[in-house]
Amino acid sequence: MKTRLIYLGSRGGGAEIFRELRFASKELENIHEFEFIRSDGLRLSDNDFPISNSDQVLPGLRTILMKPWRFLIFLVKFSELTKKNKNEKNIFLMPSPLDYFVFKILKIRKQECYFLIHDASPHPGEFWPRNRSINWRLKQADGLIFLSNFVFQAVKKRLNTKNYKIITHPPFSSFTGRPSETYSNFNFSSNLPIMLFVGRIRKYKGIEILAQYKTQIQDKFQLVIAGEGTLPEGLQGVKTINHWLTETEIRDLMFSADILIFPYTEASQSGVIPSAIALRKRLIVADVGGLTEQIKNYSKALTFNPDEPETLLTTLERSLHALKEDVTLEKSDNQNDQATFSEFLRQILQVSRNHSM
Repeated sequence: MKTRLIYLGSRGGGAEIFRELRFASKELENIHEFEFIRSDGLRLSDNDFPISNSDQVLPGLRTILMKPWRFLIFLVKFSELTKKNKNEKNIFLMPSPLDYFVFKILKIRKQECYFLIHDASPHPGEFWPRNRSINWRLKQADGLIFLSNFVFQAVKKRLNTKNYKIITHPPFSSFTGRPSETYSNFNFSSNLPIMLFVGRIRKYKGIEILAQYKTQIQDKFQLVIAGEGTLPEGLQGVKTINHWLTETEIRDLMFSADILIFPYTEASQSGVIPSAIALRKRLIVADVGGLTEQIKNYSKALTFNPDEPETLLTTLERSLHALKEDVTLEKSDNQNDQATFSEFLRQILQVSRNHSM
């Protein structure tokens, strides 16, 4: 039995999930065979284990758009990879426009296909994935993996399979490992506690709320906004780091922060929250989507209603007081119960073996 993990993107959360599962597979390699399919846009880092015969690299979407003739190489190479053995499972870790062609080849080979579903619908301002592409995966899959009950509940009437599993998003080890020696040298000029927003800057991430209450926030915290994207107006005087962040930068910023804020106006789940919990950081989280689900047993998190953004002001006061009092984590806190990516991979394999959940 072979399980093929497929990631055809180049960076972001999908790339981190691919790396984590590739690393986690080492614990199971004596009892299970894996193959890893990635695009040429994803570069393995020095921290990844060496490339082996289990690693296969295909032309990515960017390469194909620049050199369209390489699409033929993509099809031929993947067809060659999959023709030897029909007894294989295929897990798509993040949606790609190339999935359709991979899926068709796999179905010709009579192989099973499983999709990791991150979102029930496109986020505002996001071009991909489209509603149509999400629905296609929900209807065509032999099995599905969801990262939150929120997403599952939103799509369950659209499913064509009863073979699914909801698996909590584990923390990324690249965000929670030991920081570099320079992690505190971000030129933070204030002696106030550091409040960090970290991640891609998109409309649904709620940065406008932070701009609206910038003065009230900066009376109590040094606000730091870090990530790639278009910053809204009104952030003069706020420390911003406006580029695509490396995993090392994210890790070091999280270690530097006293509190992380997630002011999203909508969300399925966050890949940063599990890592922040593992680091025992204090959190302010918008009460939307699957975010509340992720922090439900974590006493160091406070919420506010983004539809009534003035509720953030009370939450700021409570968070500052909690920092000063140094509230001890309760036994119910779930940072000790968080799944690792090794457990995540084991649960994925269970989905691919069972046809009734």
